[in-house]
Amino acid sequence: MPTRRSVLAVAVGAATTGLAGCIGGNEYEDGDEDPDVWLSAVEEFDGIEDHTGSDEVSVSVGAGNGLAFDPVAIRVEQGTTVVWEWTGDGGSHNVVHAGSDELFESDLVNRTGHTFEYTFDEPGTYNYICTPHEASEMKGSVVVE
Repeated sequence: MPTRRSVLAVAVGAATTGLAGCIGGNEYEDGDEDPDVWLSAVEEFDGIEDHTGSDEVSVSVGAGNGLAFDPVAIRVEQGTTVVWEWTGDGGSHNVVHAGSDELFESDLVNRTGHTFEYTFDEPGTYNYICTPHEASEMKGSVVVE
């Protein structure tokens, strides 16, 4: 019959192993996980659009039903500027880096034609959200090579 101490040791070991899996072993840091995982619940996501070779890429804010980015995910090269442009649909939106460092964050705006831009100088995956519509899966991703 197992002792209380042996049961506790197994439980602590399992919890520690599970926690280690959450903390380490992920090549994506600060919440910038694989776009296929990050965007798995985003209805409009159908792959990463390749925009390598472009100096500037435009992303619509408030696309589709007013609660989407278009394109949802893009691949660019280092030094590319992404310009998010508001459609005016779906209420007020913003663009906020989902990583813990909040590398970029726009104002909360509901105005057609408003723009926010950010130049991606470092390679990596940069996931972002619209904070008022995060529960509606208004998410996007920029993959920088």
